[in-house]
Amino acid sequence: MDRCLTPFRVLPTDLDLAVHVNNGVYFSLCDLARMDFMIRAGTYQRLVQRRWFPVVVSETIQFHRALMPFERFFIETQLIGWDERTFFIQHRVFRHRPDGELAAEVIVRGVMVRKAGGTVPVPELLAALGSPTPPEPMAPWIMDWANSMDANRERYKRDSR
Repeated sequence: MDRCLTPFRVLPTDLDLAVHVNNGVYFSLCDLARMDFMIRAGTYQRLVQRRWFPVVVSETIQFHRALMPFERFFIETQLIGWDERTFFIQHRVFRHRPDGELAAEVIVRGVMVRKAGGTVPVPELLAALGSPTPPEPMAPWIMDWANSMDANRERYKRDSR
């Protein structure tokens, strides 16, 4: 599956004091869209059978337009790439319809973990998923962002000793 469209409607519990979708709610909605993506792609069952679970390592969001009360919107989810340890998923939030106005874009970097402990190497994950076709190269800024997150993690490890 290349991409998945998940429909939503803005609920009163999604709103902040400015009466538009709260910035933190976007990440929760993207969690739901990722689950929908995995189920529709048929990967969720394979992961559960192996007792593997996806875990978010880092995520970033850019807002373009506000989502207002009771507005319909769609989240487009797709796997956009991977490196030696992690995979990258893009969520694009569209107002009103799948080809509507872009409201937000989210990039999620994740790892697959084993319930018994440890992470699943990306080659093993890709083999379990039927060796998906590599997507187009990711935008350079995404790898720059991922590298800066890695550097920050290393700095934290170093400073906390």
